[in-house]
Amino acid sequence: MSTTIFCTFDQQDLADLAMGKIKDTVSGIKNIEYVVDYDSVTSGVDKAPGFLFNFGIFAASTYTSANVKPSRPVTVKITCDVYSGEIVVSHLMNMHAYNIVMQ
Repeated sequence: MSTTIFCTFDQQDLADLAMGKIKDTVSGIKNIEYVVDYDSVTSGVDKAPGFLFNFGIFAASTYTSANVKPSRPVTVKITCDVYSGEIVVSHLMNMHAYNIVMQ
């Protein structure tokens, strides 16, 4: 059996660092993925025709300084075994994650 944990970090860099540390210190991690809201990602992107890449979320168009947005919160989905769930949650709390939900 597995447990799914969702959490949010203020910045992508913080999430990347935390996920690296969790993968290194907690056994039983099966999968880690970033949950991306399509509308929030593409709201600043010119939706001109182009090819899609990287999970189909970024339109290949030119970026201008007006389209660059400051860092935004990132939601992470962690799948682990049942026995590691509480350990992962405690690590996430220490790493300043919020909106932590374990299912």
